Amino acid sequence: MSTMNISLPDTLKSFVDEQVN
Repeated sequence: MSTMNISLPDTLKSFVDEQVN
């Protein structure tokens, strides 16, 4: 997932981060 997060904008990264946690 971290590899994918790098490609995402900061806003989406925060969203994905909440989903993962």
